[in-house]
Amino acid sequence: MDVKESENFLFLYYALFYPRDYLEDCENPPVVESCHENDWEQMLVVVKKPEMKTILFETLPHVFDIVYLKDYSADLVVSGVLM
Repeated sequence: MDVKESENFLFLYYALFYPRDYLEDCENPPVVESCHENDWEQMLVVVKKPEMKTILFETLPHVFDIVYLKDYSADLVVSGVLM
């Protein structure tokens, strides 16, 4: 885990390494990159100060980019999968 801080935000970065990422059926995986070694998953959380409210959550599993964005001033939430 790594934490960086600016005047208005906290940036929390998490990373996880694992040696094997195999499905039960690696002969016919649903996604080409589903069965492999030396995998790395990561996550970024951005927290707004001084309220300490999460405004962004992003994770990057394999080939997808999953984002959750919260705008408290507009009462707006945007989330989804980016490819």
